[in-house]
Amino acid sequence: MHRSLSYTSFFLLFYSFSSYAQSLEAELARLKTNTVLLMHSEAVEERALWSPRSDYVACKLGGKWLKISLQKITLVPGSWQGKRAGVMKLDTVLSEVSNRDMQLFKAASGSQPIFIHTKAGTRYALKPDGDGVMLVATQTDGTSHQLWSSNGEGCYSLSLSPDEKYLACICEKSGLLVTKLEEVIVSN
Repeated sequence: MHRSLSYTSFFLLFYSFSSYAQSLEAELARLKTNTVLLMHSEAVEERALWSPRSDYVACKLGGKWLKISLQKITLVPGSWQGKRAGVMKLDTVLSEVSNRDMQLFKAASGSQPIFIHTKAGTRYALKPDGDGVMLVATQTDGTSHQLWSSNGEGCYSLSLSPDEKYLACICEKSGLLVTKLEEVIVSN
């Protein structure tokens, strides 16, 4: 009986910590992935917008701009195109973007339909891959690395976070997809 009680207590304690809202970076590390579906819906429109400090990302859903806190988020294990991905919990609190915030978000967000450059010179591009696209990082020395493939799903509207840690895009069937950017290390 005593052992059963301690296992139950451990499970409850572990569950409460694992479902506690954390930063996006911590949640991605916990799930051992660099990809997350923040708004899993075919109804996501336009492009993602970032707050100036990269602590919120916003998307247009059903005609309304909604923002998601990246400092207090809970992800559940999931998959996208057969690969491990985090998926935002359905009970995550979303809030409408105010007119003032909308101006700030638009000014802070670098966005292009299919490619975008970082300040360090890395070029991220959506390149044709069968019926879909793949996200490719190309370093200044010309070395390329594929981050993911959409396996036939149309993805577009790249948006780089101001801190250049994350890249968002809209995927037609899946919604708002965010990828944590890693330094591509090339060994000789």
